[in-house]
Amino acid sequence: MNRRVPVFSLCAALALTACSSDVVAPVKTPTGPALSVSAQARGDYVVTTNGKSLPAGFAEKVASLGGKVSWASSKAGFAAVSD
Repeated sequence: MNRRVPVFSLCAALALTACSSDVVAPVKTPTGPALSVSAQARGDYVVTTNGKSLPAGFAEKVASLGGKVSWASSKAGFAAVSD
């Protein structure tokens, strides 16, 4: 008989909970990260290449796009570029 009381209480609590009129749902659906980049952003950038060196004419290409190469390591394929 001692086991019936807790089981009955548990069943009664579950039944009352199931009959509740309150709806539990997320307030807002989570959104993904904003990955867009503004074209007007200015600053300093680190540029890496897929190869082991910077391509020929890299500084000229950066200058034609309005930037300036602050530092470059052509052997490692890294460069610091600013606008």
